[in-house]
Amino acid sequence: MGQGPRHQAAQIAYDGLLERILTLELKPGEAIDEKRATELLDLGRTPIREALIRLSQEDLVVIRPRRGTFVAPLDPTELRALEEMRFPLEELSAELAAKRAAPTDIDALSALVEEAEGTRGQEPSRDLDRRFHSAVANAAHNVPLARTLRRLYNQVTRYHSALGAGDHDARDEREDYQQLLDAIRERDAGRAREVMRRHLRDSLTRMALSLGDLGTDA
Repeated sequence: MGQGPRHQAAQIAYDGLLERILTLELKPGEAIDEKRATELLDLGRTPIREALIRLSQEDLVVIRPRRGTFVAPLDPTELRALEEMRFPLEELSAELAAKRAAPTDIDALSALVEEAEGTRGQEPSRDLDRRFHSAVANAAHNVPLARTLRRLYNQVTRYHSALGAGDHDARDEREDYQQLLDAIRERDAGRAREVMRRHLRDSLTRMALSLGDLGTDA
């Protein structure tokens, strides 16, 4: 229990750095200044370093001995590989969620669908999309699967940010959320898998159209 505050500080550092990496506030290839990070997040160096080690294990930063720590570069080849791995796992997650979701999982997904509906007139945020996918993964009640998907989604989110992949038909995305929620609520595993597959393919198509604009400031 004595380690609680330390772990909490490391989690705050991780969340703060992760958000800046995913939104490209910290750009691909950019050096991460530990001293500046401690001032920005109002934390000591130990939690910052622990967070950076964790981010390096998730391939979001690169630690180069005697040179420093850098945000991992972006690579179109990596994006394709990530999506090849992510797609079948997301479909499995949706299928398992339809079979295993508890009432609390349905409530969490319903709240996110309502939040998305509240954004009519504007596009749902990448953060909302990330939270929706995470909620589906949680509803699958498979911890290794959820952990793997969160890591993959974090990596893919940087490409969404770089490609402007949030510029899309928001109505379709909200409809996907609602249809996936309906399939999970109705325990229709096949339908849940189908909706997730279509949702992911539409997302990949939007990114492919922008892929030529990808910059890698490594």
